[in-house]
Amino acid sequence: DLNVLRVGESMSNENNGWIRIEDRLPPVGEDVLIFVPTLNIGDRKQFDIAWLDDGKCNDGFCFVGSTYGFDLPQVTHWRPIPHPPAIK
Repeated sequence: DLNVLRVGESMSNENNGWIRIEDRLPPVGEDVLIFVPTLNIGDRKQFDIAWLDDGKCNDGFCFVGSTYGFDLPQVTHWRPIPHPPAIK
């Protein structure tokens, strides 16, 4: 049984809004911001926008991004993409 964030459910204020994969998965097909600590680019950790897919991977769920695909064990945290800033 997967714990999935439901529409209208508030995200955690703990950890700056980052949600652990072990705690909850995002809805399938919805773009989210993911954190992949094993991929380093210089001094930065790897962030990507990706969606959870349940049919593209050999062993079930994975995240598919614009550049890479990530198996669930590679992704440790995710968070909804914030709304864009208001432009006046």
